[in-house]
Amino acid sequence: MKTKKLKATFLVVVLMLFIALASFAVAACIPIRDWSEWETTTHATCTTHGEQTRTCQTSEITQFRSTPINPSNHDWSSWKTAAVISTRTCYLCYYTQTQWVSGEPIIGIFSFDSPDMMQYTITLNPDNQFTFMVMGENRLGQYTIEGESLILNFLDANPQTIVATLNKHAFILSYRDTQMKFWLVKTFTVSFNSSGGTAIQPAAVQNGRPVMRPADPTLEYHVFVNWYTCADFISPFIFDTQSVTSDITLFAKFIAAPTYHRITFDIGSGTPFHYSYIQDGAFAVPPTDDPDDMIDPIAVMLVIDRSGSMEFYRCPTTLRTFMEIARDAAIMVVNALRPQDFVGVVSFAHDARLDIGLTPVRERTRIINAIQRIDTRGGTIYTDAIRLAGQQLYAETRAERKHIIFFTDGEPNDGFGFGSPLIHQDSGLLMYEHYIVYYYQTHGITLSVLGMVGDESVLEGGITSTETMQRMTYLGGGRYYFIEDVLTMSYIAQGELEDVLKSVSRKFLHWTKADEYGDPIDTDVPFDFDNFEIIQSLTLIAVWSVLD
Repeated sequence: MKTKKLKATFLVVVLMLFIALASFAVAACIPIRDWSEWETTTHATCTTHGEQTRTCQTSEITQFRSTPINPSNHDWSSWKTAAVISTRTCYLCYYTQTQWVSGEPIIGIFSFDSPDMMQYTITLNPDNQFTFMVMGENRLGQYTIEGESLILNFLDANPQTIVATLNKHAFILSYRDTQMKFWLVKTFTVSFNSSGGTAIQPAAVQNGRPVMRPADPTLEYHVFVNWYTCADFISPFIFDTQSVTSDITLFAKFIAAPTYHRITFDIGSGTPFHYSYIQDGAFAVPPTDDPDDMIDPIAVMLVIDRSGSMEFYRCPTTLRTFMEIARDAAIMVVNALRPQDFVGVVSFAHDARLDIGLTPVRERTRIINAIQRIDTRGGTIYTDAIRLAGQQLYAETRAERKHIIFFTDGEPNDGFGFGSPLIHQDSGLLMYEHYIVYYYQTHGITLSVLGMVGDESVLEGGITSTETMQRMTYLGGGRYYFIEDVLTMSYIAQGELEDVLKSVSRKFLHWTKADEYGDPIDTDVPFDFDNFEIIQSLTLIAVWSVLD
């Protein structure tokens, strides 16, 4: 009895094992039933760790696929797997690849752009009929698909068979010794995922054609790198050459932009001289421009007497006239000024003439030519000359210091038959004195006088009034030079100019670091450009020495 029970139990176990094995065999061999009901999908899940490192796990899943409808006039037994679809998911990326295999019907219009700019077409109809319009021919026939081959059988007066090689949404064939690739006429959409950057509109692209590169997207604090076929940013998309054969999405890759800090170079009083942007951790570089060139300019008007006496009197040792010596002195002044300064010239006799208005000294050739053209004639009227020079200086807004250098050899004869009133009705001053005071007190325009005279051993004449000249400079806040030796006049004029320049001039020493309020921390400590790493924006202040 016990033996029978054991046998029965053994049989039950064997039966159960058989059923389990049968079930397993059926499950394992299901693909034998009908491959058309199956597809294999490959999934890859990727996790990022930083910018470059990825960890991926791959698994295959086999699942049922709906049975396709058997098309008319087609042998069901010839159907096989229409496609093996591989799908990979990386971040936001999802793409599908499909290839034709044996028995898959394809329909549609396929075109080829010939070198002669003609479009050839082959139309595959649902009933396995085709229309062949190539090289000016219009032919008909039937087609079949075997594996990766498209077989075209012409049924016209010239029977012929052509075998084409299938490729995704296209096929390649040779006809009349010409190889051609025909693309399915279909429009695909190329979408652009800007990865948080500015939006890029999708592009419609014909099958097999490249897509034009769009404008690069922008993302604040980032630099655009390229477009990629997947959000894993491994395979860049090649615009203008890579054919579009399906709807695709391209992904923009950005990298964080380097951090830059602004360095402000201040020449003083909050006046920016130069800006530079330095990458984080790098060293600043001092500006190549000379800060000395940025010192506030001065404006000088040279007022030159061109009365007849300036040509009449001569220096016995050189036989040069006062006019020639005055021109030389004026030119020396021009050459002593800095490029950022301004100079103009007024000459006077019985009238005043603006020979050249205030002009940057960098155009010194024009200024010197104007000085050399001054001729001599007439009397000695000061009023209009001082008024005209003052107007020029008053109108100039770029200069910090404004000054008149007045060259003359004679007493003014304003009001003595030359049309200028002698006394100003409001101030009671002589008219030219009134203008000197007005421009000095109202606009800070100073005046210095170079009066030319000498003793009989040096000069044949000379009538300059010392008292008149001294009074003019007293009223104008300048200096009076009583020039007995006309030969030294050029050096005296240059010395006068140097004194004017000292009132505004200073010498650049070094740059020093400023605090958060823009004030220098320690003017005695130069900024160390070679060793100070820039990790934030900062301001450097120019340190100057005052010229004695």
